[in-house]
Amino acid sequence: MQDPDLSSVEPARRAEIARRIAEVEEYLRAPGAAAAERAAARLGLGLSSFRLLVRVWTRSHRAEDLSGATHRRSVSRRPDAPTMAQLSLIRGTEASMPDDVLLEKVVAQVYANAESFGAPMPSRPTVRAYASSFRRERLAGVPAGVGIAIDHCAVDVLVSWKGKAVLPIATLVLDLERRGVLGVALDPVRAGPRTTAAALLDAVSRIEASAAVRADAVPIEIERDGRPEWDELLDVVEAHGLTRSGGEAARLPGGLRTIRLLGKDVAGVRFKARTTHRKPEGRIGEGFASDVDDALQFLRSRLIPSGIGGPLAGLTEPVRTALALGLKPLTLD
Repeated sequence: MQDPDLSSVEPARRAEIARRIAEVEEYLRAPGAAAAERAAARLGLGLSSFRLLVRVWTRSHRAEDLSGATHRRSVSRRPDAPTMAQLSLIRGTEASMPDDVLLEKVVAQVYANAESFGAPMPSRPTVRAYASSFRRERLAGVPAGVGIAIDHCAVDVLVSWKGKAVLPIATLVLDLERRGVLGVALDPVRAGPRTTAAALLDAVSRIEASAAVRADAVPIEIERDGRPEWDELLDVVEAHGLTRSGGEAARLPGGLRTIRLLGKDVAGVRFKARTTHRKPEGRIGEGFASDVDDALQFLRSRLIPSGIGGPLAGLTEPVRTALALGLKPLTLD
């Protein structure tokens, strides 16, 4: 058997998932009750859990489908689910607020409304989780703007930096028209012109050559700080089919746009906006740290749908090729 594709498995879980797949494959070569018991014991699983593992693997042969492929984060410690009346209040409150308001403000408004009605509510994590779910459901297919935007946000996928495990900074190319991610780059220290060029190159490189031409130029929002390296990048951007907007600030945007557009948790990837501008020493985490390339591969597999070019696919192929050639040198340290 070929090595399993672990790119969509959280880096911290890859060794264990590979071990589980190896045990299942060994069992499948010589199945039986005794073999199942031995394999389950080696994995530290109950017999029924092991048999479920076998069924899932033989059905899909997708490592990310296996139990434990991602670190499960509970959104609530309370076992009781909201009542229908509570769900109606959460849904109604969320729908009454602006599309781009921070989710925390929605949660606060839910509790304010509940207090005015004298209605009890579940815990804040539970309310937040349902409000986020209702927002994604309501806004599915509703454009958040035109074109694309660049944002920078810490992500909860640990990478190695100077012997420590830190949360890296992701630079994201956001599709405002479809509320998604088109490209991503990663750095353990900070974002900037280089990671922006790398994320744009990632997005452009995914577009199929046969993509339909729909636009002479694509709007792109890029905020910049005072570093002179931005000048060369913005020259490339504006010379190859992208019309830039965005100003200059003391520091780059820190992930709030990403969270407003996508939510805090997308396909097992958690965004951490409040830590974006900290030094790496202030973003230290606990657990297994992968190298940056593995973490980047995981993020791309989780965040970016295959075959989606978004607004960038509207540019002609020669323009996209020229843009990619202009961006590539700017991705180097």
